[in-house]
Amino acid sequence: MLVRSDFPEADKPWLLVVFTAAKCQNCDAVCDETQKLAATQPSRVSLVRVDSPSQKKLHHNYGIEAVPLTVVADINGEVRACHLGLLSPNTLSELAELVANG
Repeated sequence: MLVRSDFPEADKPWLLVVFTAAKCQNCDAVCDETQKLAATQPSRVSLVRVDSPSQKKLHHNYGIEAVPLTVVADINGEVRACHLGLLSPNTLSELAELVANG
């Protein structure tokens, strides 16, 4: 469960959070892909990058120990998808379908 008020644009139906770390090339790649995904549904998806160490408190609050971690939560904060690591085309497709039709 994500507390929607911990993130900007909490009123959008979908929250797409990417937990990252500074100087992480895989994190940058995941953020690039999630930006493209969010751009397809701008009125439905709030994309947030939570970088450590600058946002270490949120990493700690949610028990994030490995990055990049992509989390998709619905309007109630219920986590509907979670993926650790790079996003495959299949995973991206599944996430896109979730935010478009979920």
